[in-house]
Amino acid sequence: MAIHRSGRLATWGVAVAAGLLVAACGGADTTGGAQAGGSGGSAGSTGGSTAALDTESTFRYGYPITVSRLDPHKASISQDATTLFPAYDRLLHVSSEGELVAGLAEKWSFSPDGKQLTLNLRQGVTFHDGTPLDAAAVKANIDRAKGVQGSSVATDLRSVTAATVVDPATVRLDLAQADVALLGALADRAGIQVSPKALADGTNLDEKMVGAGPYKLVSHVPGSLTSFERYDGHWDATPRAKRLEIRVYADSVARLNALRTGQIDATSLSQNQVSEVQNDPAVKMTFKTELAYLYVVQNRARAGQGDLKVRQAMLHAIDREGICKAILFGYCEVTDQPFPPGYKAFNPDIPKVLYPYDVEKAKQLLAEAGTPSFSVTMLTPAGLPIFPEVAEAIQAQWKAVGITSSIQPAEPSKLGELMFAQKSADTMLATWGGRPDPSITFAQRGTAAGFANPGGVTTPKMEDLWKRSVAETDPVKRQVILREGSKEMAEQVLEMVLAFPKVPYVMSDKVVGFTPYLSSKPEFRTVGLSK
Repeated sequence: MAIHRSGRLATWGVAVAAGLLVAACGGADTTGGAQAGGSGGSAGSTGGSTAALDTESTFRYGYPITVSRLDPHKASISQDATTLFPAYDRLLHVSSEGELVAGLAEKWSFSPDGKQLTLNLRQGVTFHDGTPLDAAAVKANIDRAKGVQGSSVATDLRSVTAATVVDPATVRLDLAQADVALLGALADRAGIQVSPKALADGTNLDEKMVGAGPYKLVSHVPGSLTSFERYDGHWDATPRAKRLEIRVYADSVARLNALRTGQIDATSLSQNQVSEVQNDPAVKMTFKTELAYLYVVQNRARAGQGDLKVRQAMLHAIDREGICKAILFGYCEVTDQPFPPGYKAFNPDIPKVLYPYDVEKAKQLLAEAGTPSFSVTMLTPAGLPIFPEVAEAIQAQWKAVGITSSIQPAEPSKLGELMFAQKSADTMLATWGGRPDPSITFAQRGTAAGFANPGGVTTPKMEDLWKRSVAETDPVKRQVILREGSKEMAEQVLEMVLAFPKVPYVMSDKVVGFTPYLSSKPEFRTVGLSK
């Protein structure tokens, strides 16, 4: 395959070592069209036809982080979906290129005023405990997802005022306002369906997964291994491996070694490892620029970050191009927008970078804001490559303009809880996992009530654009609004985007049916090894 080589390594005042960006980062560098219909399987697979798949095989995937928790309504980070989706089906699915396709709901329709969404459920579906899927089950899940203490998906469902059972195969969601983005939410964790019997029995969902997905949970060892076995009662009969294992290797070198020694069959790599495998005939490699991005989360209610000039100064002070070249070997793209260039919500009418690296400009803005110096705390994912190097680079660059930062490493699976729920830090270096609909990113990151906006600071214009983006049903008109929303996020620094990585995915030559997803959350519905 063609490999795009980066230029020479950039240099700066802090010595940095290249490493891996967490694999769940979020565009479209690989080929493959969206698969229509109800299977929700991946399209454009890099691994060959499923006709060649051995249905008795075991597919083992290497992943850099462990799931934060198994309870799908309380799991706190987007990347948890990679581990949750095999066992838990959603009401809708997305194709590998981000198109909505049928899931547990075969059809859906909005009322003329957009304030009711009717879902027609797939018939004959059963959960792993034998309980049938019906409208009552969906209602129970929507009610729990909205109301359970510690819900991380309540924001995604906030337009839903009630779930009503129309008949056993039909459920109606009443909405406070028109919300077309709800469809994307129902294709993500907010649309996960848990067995209503398990809910009624008080099953500990952090220990036992009781879903209707293509795989049943066999065992879960946090930080190490999650094992699944194919659920042969699943509604989608697409061939897939009999067993699925998600193995956790935080270190990218360990993951590559595991691939080469046959301990895993596919994984993502660090950008600095591309040259190691590009000529290896036993390894297949593909790249994906996804909806996920490397970013600095800000609690804009703390440390003076509610001031736009302070936020602009913090961005001007970071040499993002240098980080991209030195640590990601040029396999990335820098922009201030929360969507990659070429994506439907990316605004091409403004510069990609509004706040380029400019130390003097940063100092000037801080002086104008009346805060020539201040301190911030910065959470970082402990044990994951590149994050220490990026954090230290930012720390040094902020120090040059008068900003002192204290780096606080934490367990990656706990970061969401610490930053978004407990609001325990001023900033956090992390990866935003992307969402199936741009308005969900607006809601989570840019509105006052967003779960992932810990300070609640926003702008009236952003709130208005979000409301308009979910209410507009005309695709052309909606795209205009989405692009305006992306512009507002960038101009008001309602998101401190560092870069969109181009993620290298590698697999053995025996892998069939695997493809990276635009959503940055690979699914395993058509995956296995060759016969």
